[in-house]
Amino acid sequence: MIIPQRNRIHQAQEELEKSAKETGNFISVKLNDDGTATYVMTKSDHKELMENTRADFEKQLQEMVRSEDYPMITEIKVNDDFTKFEVTTENEEPDLAETFATLGFYMMSGTYHVFNGTQPDNCQVIFYNAQTGAVIQEANSSEMGD
Repeated sequence: MIIPQRNRIHQAQEELEKSAKETGNFISVKLNDDGTATYVMTKSDHKELMENTRADFEKQLQEMVRSEDYPMITEIKVNDDFTKFEVTTENEEPDLAETFATLGFYMMSGTYHVFNGTQPDNCQVIFYNAQTGAVIQEANSSEMGD
Protein backbone atom coordinates (compact mmCIF):
# COMPACT_ATOMS: atom_id res chain seq x y z
CA MET A 1 0.00 0.00 0.00
CA ILE A 2 1.36 3.39 -0.94
CA ILE A 3 0.88 6.05 1.71
CA PRO A 4 0.55 9.54 0.29
CA GLN A 5 3.41 11.88 1.30
CA ARG A 6 1.03 14.10 3.25
CA ASN A 7 -0.05 11.17 5.45
CA ARG A 8 3.57 10.11 6.07
CA ILE A 9 4.46 13.63 7.15
CA HIS A 10 1.41 13.75 9.42
CA GLN A 11 2.34 10.37 10.94
CA ALA A 12 5.95 11.48 11.43
CA GLN A 13 4.76 14.68 13.12
CA GLU A 14 2.52 12.65 15.45
CA GLU A 15 5.41 10.30 16.29
CA LEU A 16 7.67 13.24 17.08
CA GLU A 17 5.02 14.82 19.29
CA LYS A 18 4.49 11.53 21.13
CA SER A 19 8.22 11.09 21.68
CA ALA A 20 8.62 14.69 22.86
CA LYS A 21 5.72 14.29 25.29
CA GLU A 22 7.19 11.04 26.68
CA THR A 23 10.54 12.66 27.49
CA GLY A 24 8.83 15.56 29.22
CA ASN A 25 11.62 17.98 28.28
CA PHE A 26 10.01 19.60 25.26
CA ILE A 27 7.21 22.11 24.95
CA SER A 28 6.69 21.31 21.28
CA VAL A 29 8.23 19.75 18.21
CA LYS A 30 7.66 20.58 14.55
CA LEU A 31 8.67 18.53 11.54
CA ASN A 32 10.14 20.96 9.00
CA ASP A 33 9.69 20.71 5.24
CA ASP A 34 13.36 19.76 4.80
CA GLY A 35 12.98 16.72 7.08
CA THR A 36 14.60 18.26 10.14
CA ALA A 37 12.72 18.76 13.37
CA THR A 38 12.60 21.85 15.56
CA TYR A 39 12.21 21.19 19.29
CA VAL A 40 11.19 23.85 21.78
CA MET A 41 12.11 23.38 25.42
CA THR A 42 12.03 25.52 28.53
CA LYS A 43 15.01 27.75 29.29
CA SER A 44 15.76 25.77 32.43
CA ASP A 45 15.68 22.45 30.54
CA HIS A 46 17.93 23.91 27.85
CA LYS A 47 20.35 25.21 30.47
CA GLU A 48 20.47 21.75 32.04
CA LEU A 49 21.01 20.14 28.62
CA MET A 50 23.93 22.46 27.90
CA GLU A 51 25.47 21.91 31.34
CA ASN A 52 25.22 18.13 30.92
CA THR A 53 26.61 18.31 27.39
CA ARG A 54 29.54 20.44 28.61
CA ALA A 55 30.27 18.05 31.48
CA ASP A 56 30.11 15.01 29.17
CA PHE A 57 32.43 16.59 26.62
CA GLU A 58 34.92 17.77 29.26
CA LYS A 59 34.97 14.25 30.71
CA GLN A 60 35.63 12.78 27.25
CA LEU A 61 38.50 15.20 26.74
CA GLN A 62 40.07 14.32 30.09
CA GLU A 63 39.73 10.62 29.34
CA MET A 64 41.73 11.15 26.13
CA VAL A 65 44.74 12.45 28.07
CA ARG A 66 47.38 9.69 28.43
CA SER A 67 44.86 7.11 27.22
CA GLU A 68 45.82 4.02 25.26
CA ASP A 69 44.83 5.76 22.03
CA TYR A 70 46.56 9.05 22.91
CA PRO A 71 49.50 8.19 25.20
CA MET A 72 51.50 11.29 24.27
CA ILE A 73 48.76 13.84 24.95
CA THR A 74 49.44 15.48 28.30
CA GLU A 75 46.67 18.08 28.38
CA ILE A 76 43.60 19.26 26.49
CA LYS A 77 42.10 22.68 27.16
CA VAL A 78 38.88 23.95 25.60
CA ASN A 79 37.25 27.37 25.69
CA ASP A 80 33.72 28.03 26.95
CA ASP A 81 31.97 27.62 23.61
CA PHE A 82 33.97 24.66 22.29
CA THR A 83 35.48 26.60 19.40
CA LYS A 84 39.12 26.39 20.52
CA PHE A 85 40.93 23.23 21.58
CA GLU A 86 44.51 23.43 22.84
CA VAL A 87 46.25 20.05 22.86
CA THR A 88 49.64 19.50 24.45
CA THR A 89 51.58 16.47 23.27
CA GLU A 90 55.03 15.06 23.89
CA ASN A 91 55.35 14.45 20.16
CA GLU A 92 57.37 16.85 18.03
CA GLU A 93 54.45 16.83 15.61
CA PRO A 94 51.00 15.29 16.03
CA ASP A 95 50.91 11.59 15.26
CA LEU A 96 48.22 10.01 13.10
CA ALA A 97 45.80 9.42 16.00
CA GLU A 98 46.19 12.98 17.26
CA THR A 99 45.65 14.36 13.77
CA PHE A 100 42.44 12.35 13.40
CA ALA A 101 41.34 13.57 16.84
CA THR A 102 41.02 17.00 15.22
CA LEU A 103 37.93 15.77 13.36
CA GLY A 104 36.51 14.59 16.67
CA PHE A 105 37.07 18.04 18.15
CA TYR A 106 35.28 19.58 15.16
CA MET A 107 32.36 17.20 15.70
CA MET A 108 32.25 17.96 19.42
CA SER A 109 32.15 21.68 18.65
CA GLY A 110 29.44 21.20 16.04
CA THR A 111 27.30 19.07 18.34
CA TYR A 112 27.61 21.61 21.16
CA HIS A 113 26.48 24.38 18.84
CA VAL A 114 23.58 22.40 17.36
CA PHE A 115 22.26 21.87 20.89
CA ASN A 116 22.86 25.53 21.69
CA GLY A 117 21.16 26.78 18.53
CA THR A 118 24.27 28.66 17.43
CA GLN A 119 26.62 28.34 14.48
CA PRO A 120 30.29 29.15 15.00
CA ASP A 121 32.41 30.54 12.19
CA ASN A 122 35.34 28.28 13.06
CA CYS A 123 36.65 25.58 15.37
CA GLN A 124 40.37 25.92 15.99
CA VAL A 125 42.63 23.08 17.18
CA ILE A 126 46.16 23.99 18.24
CA PHE A 127 48.77 21.37 19.08
CA TYR A 128 51.65 22.37 21.37
CA ASN A 129 54.85 20.50 22.09
CA ALA A 130 55.00 19.70 25.82
CA GLN A 131 58.78 20.28 26.11
CA THR A 132 59.08 23.55 24.20
CA GLY A 133 55.57 25.00 24.36
CA ALA A 134 55.85 25.75 20.64
CA VAL A 135 52.86 25.45 18.33
CA ILE A 136 53.51 22.38 16.21
CA GLN A 137 50.28 22.31 14.25
CA GLU A 138 47.10 24.36 13.91
CA ALA A 139 43.87 23.33 12.20
CA ASN A 140 40.77 25.41 11.50
CA SER A 141 37.42 23.98 10.49
CA SER A 142 36.75 27.05 8.35
CA GLU A 143 39.61 25.95 6.08
CA MET A 144 38.26 22.45 5.45
CA GLY A 145 37.72 21.86 1.77
CA ASP A 146 40.08 24.65 0.72
